Amino acid sequence: METTLLSGLGRDWLVLGSNGSVGSEVTRALVTSSYIDGSRTVDVRSHPRDSYAEASLDLVRSRSSCHPLRLVFCAGKGGFSLAQASAEQQYQAFDKFCRLLSPSVGIDKFVLVSSLGAHCSRLGVPYSKLVRSNEEAVLANFGERALILRFPSLYGYNDRAQRYHGLIGVILRNLKIRRSTGIYARLETRRNYLSIRRLATLLVSDRPGGALLEANGCLNIQSSINLSVFDVCNSFFRTVRQRPILKLIEHSLVDAEHHYPGAVHGARVIINDPIGEWVSSQWNRSVHLSP
Repeated sequence: METTLLSGLGRDWLVLGSNGSVGSEVTRALVTSSYIDGSRTVDVRSHPRDSYAEASLDLVRSRSSCHPLRLVFCAGKGGFSLAQASAEQQYQAFDKFCRLLSPSVGIDKFVLVSSLGAHCSRLGVPYSKLVRSNEEAVLANFGERALILRFPSLYGYNDRAQRYHGLIGVILRNLKIRRSTGIYARLETRRNYLSIRRLATLLVSDRPGGALLEANGCLNIQSSINLSVFDVCNSFFRTVRQRPILKLIEHSLVDAEHHYPGAVHGARVIINDPIGEWVSSQWNRSVHLSP
């Protein structure tokens, strides 16, 4: 796992999980935004995942500037199949992390990358409970300095790891090599999908009322339409004239469950994100197709 310290204009940024699919795109978007001059010093630390609290605190204390610090937590939590023991272990580490950093007066905002899908689920699986517990830990320790970004099912390509991310990314990779994609759901199961790159750029872009990273509280961010697995396959066919090869696998109740982000309370940001645009941009792109 990596944690990156960016020195910006009047503010520093600490991105946890900066090597992951979401974290790497958020870091790239920050470096190329008006928040940060690309020539500024960047400090990157690699560390075991279970020691991110100590590594982050060490980075915070090593800063040479006196600028306010904004922390962005992008470390992944796993998916809906997350085991109870793993969820409890992750929460204990995250709660410890929040308690270690909350006394720091230098942190002006804690930005937590959370999950919209977990809040749409009606089933109390360990993943959903972990997401809610993490949000509560941030709010309890950072109060008005907290920003919780609830995202839907994300997809994209991680240039750092040379790996496609999310169901749509995996379908694209497998379609390129004519391999089937295992689906733990029904063809009718609906989710909300959003491109990681489009999302990361939006977070730092100037908008009426300021960039999304200037918000406070809980912010639900979603695509303008929910798509079934069947709809996703149709998007591929309309774009590249090839149909994905799907292998339906026995699924759990939560995998078959529809998620309707519109039912989640809180401020909402609706993004028009046609899947076909991303598929078209990636179809003829020569990249490493890691499993």
